[in-house]
Amino acid sequence: MKRERRRREKTNLIGMRVMQARLEQGLSREQLVIKMRDLGIAMSVRTLSLLERKKRCVFDKEFFALAVVLDVSPEWLCEGGYEKGDS
Repeated sequence: MKRERRRREKTNLIGMRVMQARLEQGLSREQLVIKMRDLGIAMSVRTLSLLERKKRCVFDKEFFALAVVLDVSPEWLCEGGYEKGDS
């Protein structure tokens, strides 16, 4: 069970970055979820919370929508090697 949890955590590289960008913009989880819905991505507050805490993997459509909504590059979400907005 612990091994499975560790493996799952390693597959979610963006959770902390999503939370960091969201907080820097002063967005609540509810506000971010609304912005995602505006792009056609159905996500609940609970789902976002799980993603930020590395308890849930992100789907490709969600990944790119998060980059757009948070105004960050996909590379920054994954690696943090780029500045926000350098997409």
